[in-house]
Amino acid sequence: MSNSSWVAAILNYEANESDELSLQIGDKIWVDWDQESDEGWYQGQKGEEFGLFHKSCIEVIEKEGDLENNDLNLENNNETENQFLEKNPKEKTIKNDSKWNNLITNLVKGVQKSGENQRKRLGQITKQKFEILTEGVQKEEHKINHLSTQVETLDQNFQELSNQFSENKKILEKINSILNSKK
Repeated sequence: MSNSSWVAAILNYEANESDELSLQIGDKIWVDWDQESDEGWYQGQKGEEFGLFHKSCIEVIEKEGDLENNDLNLENNNETENQFLEKNPKEKTIKNDSKWNNLITNLVKGVQKSGENQRKRLGQITKQKFEILTEGVQKEEHKINHLSTQVETLDQNFQELSNQFSENKKILEKINSILNSKK
């Protein structure tokens, strides 16, 4: 009896050789665990395609429904080369293999993509904060404009009162002059 099971791709992997499978995160692959090629490389079938892939690119699907239920960790894999080697010390022997180098490249791309996503999110947050600050500044500018209009109105009222006072003073001076002339 064959030792086989379904697995799901947790990393994007672009095939370097004609005997390899290209993988996209979430791809479902039937793997024969008895068909280990090089250390950590297994033969599998994805749809109508057959080929090799590295075990670091996949996660075993325990039950047929796991892939549909999203029970697997199919997010960007941010594992570094050193973290991978610490968890998988046997893999150090194939570090210089071109297939290994391709895996490392894919892992780095995953980390870079995650960094890009974080930069985009930071940009979105910064934009949101800028918009909030801009809205606050606009509100304050509106208040300043309103106060400026009130000051202009008060200044006009003061000018009118000052003119009325001057006219009233002239009238009083004339009245005083008339009263003084009658004395």
